[in-house]
Amino acid sequence: MKTNLSIFLRILSIALQLAYVKSYTHYLTVTELGYAFYLTALSYAINALILVPADFYQQAVLTSYRDELFPLGSIISLNKKILLLAIILAAILGTPICMSGKLSPFDLVLIFGLAAFLYFSTSLRNYLNNRGHNLFTGAMLFLEAGIKVLSFLLLLVLGTSHINAFVLSTIIAFLIEVLLLAVFFYLRVPFAWDETTDLHFRSLLKTSSPVSFSALCNWLQLQGYRIIYVWLGLPEIAGLYAAVSNLGLMGMNASSTVFSQMLLPRVYASKGSYIFQYLKYAILLSLVVLLGYLAFGKVLLLVLTKKQFEPYAILMIFGVLIETGNLLIGAASTYFTIKQTASHLVAANIAGLLAAGLGISACLIWRPHSYYLLGAALVFSQLVVCVILFLTAKRSASSEAAYI
Repeated sequence: MKTNLSIFLRILSIALQLAYVKSYTHYLTVTELGYAFYLTALSYAINALILVPADFYQQAVLTSYRDELFPLGSIISLNKKILLLAIILAAILGTPICMSGKLSPFDLVLIFGLAAFLYFSTSLRNYLNNRGHNLFTGAMLFLEAGIKVLSFLLLLVLGTSHINAFVLSTIIAFLIEVLLLAVFFYLRVPFAWDETTDLHFRSLLKTSSPVSFSALCNWLQLQGYRIIYVWLGLPEIAGLYAAVSNLGLMGMNASSTVFSQMLLPRVYASKGSYIFQYLKYAILLSLVVLLGYLAFGKVLLLVLTKKQFEPYAILMIFGVLIETGNLLIGAASTYFTIKQTASHLVAANIAGLLAAGLGISACLIWRPHSYYLLGAALVFSQLVVCVILFLTAKRSASSEAAYI
């Protein structure tokens, strides 16, 4: 019963996410969309460099504490250092961009706020989900999506610029979600202030540096075009491609969120041995979503966005395929982190970054206004990463079995 209700809440959250898409695509022009996605792309850089690897590291270590007191003291101590490092990185990377006139100081504050609250909400939700509180985490996804819609519309009524309303509405949603997750955690999870655990900042830096490098490569691979196109004076190309492909990406992401929150705990619990069953089911899920978009994608596009986007409906398929790659790559990252062999991620992500770089360069040289070549380049780069990671995981599992 709880599982069914959790799934239902996640389905409702998908509907609200689509309502959010309808809201911002209605009010923002394609140029404004390009700049809005530019800000979120820069925010994800902070997540890629430190916050995503930090979450992977903590979830992997905390697996062994599933039936024990949660080491809250260690977690708080560790996250203070993580936040300080993130602030330093944001200042180092953001200052020259601000000085060049491509960001304002307020934009930099928005970027860091978005990165920080996304990290805390995701980390808390992942831990609670891994401890079996999937019903509550499903409710939080639903609430998060609803708050985005309401806060976006309210900010517009208050006279906030379209771009700032887009970013601030997401920050507000994550902030409220973090507060509610923290209260639930305090009330329902037994914890101790003991700091003598396996969670150490040096260990995080050492263990997660390959994940950090891989996440950075993945960010450049998939989000880099949003920055490049804006800096080259083509924000409308990035804006339209991102807006339409995001419909496919969001549908696949919503489905994969439900999927991963149900099955990813099995990968952690099995110490990685469940990974190939997980990948098989993930591919089946992506095929179902892909067929759904092929059948009903254009109708969905017309309902949720502007008439001017209709000729570009096929871009949603690129979004589905790219997010499928993210689902598979995320699972592989979890597997290699558990096995403490995250260095395997590096070669695959370098290859993906090179593939994306070559593809986007070709687009800018020959067809800078082609949405389809841009999408094809990104999908191909994801395929390169997935194939390399799958073959590496297969070899790793075979070697482990032979050793046993």
